Amino acid sequence: MLEQMQSSWDEIETEKSLGFDDFSLETFRQELLEELRKNEQFYKSLPNGIYTGFKAIQEVCPQEGVIALLGYPSKPAKANNFEYKGYELIYIDHSGKSVFLNQKEVLDALAKHKEEIRFVPKAIDQGEPKSIEHLSAALSTWLKSQATEEEVQEDGTVKQKMGKASLDMLNKLKSGSKTTIQKLKNEGSASQKFNKDNFDLITWFIISNK
Repeated sequence: MLEQMQSSWDEIETEKSLGFDDFSLETFRQELLEELRKNEQFYKSLPNGIYTGFKAIQEVCPQEGVIALLGYPSKPAKANNFEYKGYELIYIDHSGKSVFLNQKEVLDALAKHKEEIRFVPKAIDQGEPKSIEHLSAALSTWLKSQATEEEVQEDGTVKQKMGKASLDMLNKLKSGSKTTIQKLKNEGSASQKFNKDNFDLITWFIISNK
């Protein structure tokens, strides 16, 4: 995921000014390497879908919701030595709208909460169907929005427009990106790729307000 992010800085969209330190993922890389050296087998044994949560520092995570790591494409049943081709690290609110627009900001937010005590609402920890379905719907909404979004016009009508992933792909195709052309051949359009059946939920964090 870090390697993918390192080669995707042209996709960053943020109002904050960025310094050279913002473009380095080395801090995350070193912390990850140290942790894996200590507990590699433990992490390798963890199943997909494992989750936790924390009460957010308001200035860092301004909205309640979910931080999720999705793997693409989904792992086939009984597959051995499977490797994901790409990852989506997202922070969305309960409606499925992105809170942060780039993965580096999400990593920064997680890093600033790594010493926080685990907190997950009881309904989710107990597997209450409505709570789980609500989270699932938010993730589905985000996936759908990557291909197309709906915009309500002044007259009340709804207009379909291209989602973020569709726009990114179009802009890169216009610039003649060979990598994007190959991805389009392998993965299809954004509407074909961003289908919930094509992604695995690797891990997720419930973000609650204090």
